[in-house]
Amino acid sequence: MKVLLTGCVRKKSQKSFVSIPKLGLGYIATSLRKAGHDVLYLDCQKENMEIKGFKEYLKLHKPDAIGLQVPSCDFSSALQMTAACRETLPRSKVIAGGPHISATGEEALKALNNADFAFHGEAENGMVMLLNYLEGKKDSLDKIPGLIYRHEDGIRVNKACFPADIDSLGFPSWDLLKPESYLTAPHGAFFKQTPAASIITTRGCPYSCAYCSVKFNTGNILRKRSIPHIMEEIKLLRKEHGIKEIHIEDDNFTFHRAFVEEFCLSMMKENPGITWALPNGIRLDTIDENLLKLMEKAGCYSTAVGIESGSPRILSEMNRSVTLEKMIEKVNLISSSTNIRITGAFILGFPAETHRDLDSTIDLAVKLPLNRAYFGLFMPYPGTEVFQSLVLSGKLDPKKICWDICLSNMTIIPPDEVSKKELRSYRNKAYWKFYSRPKIFLPILKEIRLKNLPNIVKRIVDSFF
Repeated sequence: MKVLLTGCVRKKSQKSFVSIPKLGLGYIATSLRKAGHDVLYLDCQKENMEIKGFKEYLKLHKPDAIGLQVPSCDFSSALQMTAACRETLPRSKVIAGGPHISATGEEALKALNNADFAFHGEAENGMVMLLNYLEGKKDSLDKIPGLIYRHEDGIRVNKACFPADIDSLGFPSWDLLKPESYLTAPHGAFFKQTPAASIITTRGCPYSCAYCSVKFNTGNILRKRSIPHIMEEIKLLRKEHGIKEIHIEDDNFTFHRAFVEEFCLSMMKENPGITWALPNGIRLDTIDENLLKLMEKAGCYSTAVGIESGSPRILSEMNRSVTLEKMIEKVNLISSSTNIRITGAFILGFPAETHRDLDSTIDLAVKLPLNRAYFGLFMPYPGTEVFQSLVLSGKLDPKKICWDICLSNMTIIPPDEVSKKELRSYRNKAYWKFYSRPKIFLPILKEIRLKNLPNIVKRIVDSFF
C-alpha cells in the first residue's frame, strides 16, 4: 500500500517555535517499509502547508492510507484534516495517532468521525498489522495492539503496545525525515553546530508527575536502546546527512548511570567532535559530579532541568518526588563543576497556586545559576492526574476545551486566587526579571546564529505580547 505519514497543519494564530523531525512517524515509516509498503512523509508545519495545500497533496499522491500524528494542540486541525481526507480520497483509510489519541482513546475516535482507526501507545508494530488486515491477510482487528476501532457494539480499544526491544524497531527513516533541512527552530532554541538532529535513546517514564501525560505515549517502564545501536545511528546521521550535533529528546536520559557512562565513553571513541544537548531535560536527582564531568568531556554542552516551582507545597501537589533542596543543590553542582549551560523549566498557574507561590518561583529562577529559563503557563493535558481532578471537581469541562490554546501564552484554567490577566502579568514579570540581567542576555547574544535569529526574536515577542 502507499501510505502517507503526516503531522497536522497549524493555524496562523498558533505560535510554534520548535521545528524538528517527527521521530514517531520516522519509526513507523521504517516498520512499514520493512513490510514492503511505499511510505510518504509530510511535515505540514515545516512546509507552511494549510488545508488547501494538503488537499492538493492528497490529489497528487493518492495514498491508500493516511497516518495522522495528533498532539493536543492540533486536535481541531486533525478534525479538518480527516474531513479533507474523506472528501478528497473517500476510499483511503484514515488512521490517527499521537499524544492526544493516546491520552483520550475512545473519545478521540468518537470526535474524529472521519477517521477509520486510531492508535494509542506505540504504533510501529500495530500499523503493520493493520495494513495486513486491510490487505486481506490473517490479522484480525482484536489482535492488533493499541488499535482503537469501531465495532457494531461501539468503539473498542485494544491494549497498548510498548515493545521491550526498541533496537528491533531500527532507526527512523532519516532519508524521509531529512534532518539537515530543519535548521531554524531546534528544541531548546539554540545549537552549537549545524546541522543538528534529534534522536531518542530511551522510552518510557517510571515517574508519576501529576501534570505529565508521557506515560500514555511510551508507557511507565523505562526501556533503553543498546549503545552500539545508538552509535550506529549517529554515524549514519554524520555520513548521510552531515549532522554535527545531536539533541537527545529522552524524558529520562540520565535514569541509569551505567547507560550514560557507556554512552559517553562510546561517543568519545566512535563519534568524536559531535556536540550534544538534552533540551527535553533531565532529572536532577539522577546526576552527580563525576557523571556531569564525563558528559561534558563527551560533548554535552547544554541541558534543560525541570524545576517547575519554587514552592515546596506546589511541588508536592505536582507529585514531583524530589525536594526543592535537592534540585537547588544539583543545579549549583552543574554550574560549579562544569560549563554545561542550564535551562530551567518552570510552570506558572498550577491549581492551588497562590500569589506567594508564584513569587517564590520567580525569585528561585533569578537566584539559581541558570543560563536560560522557560516559564510555561499550566496546561491540564488530557489523561493526567491533575486533569482528572479538575474534571471531577467541576472546574473543567472537557467538552468545552479548545485545545488550540496549548500553543499560546494563555491558560485554560487559572488558580482560584489568581486571574488569567494576573497570571499573564506574572509570566511577563518572570521573563523580564530573569532575562533583563546583563550576565544572562549578553552570553545569549553570543550564542545566537543568523539562521535562527528570526525564531529567537519571535520567541521574545511572544513572551511579552
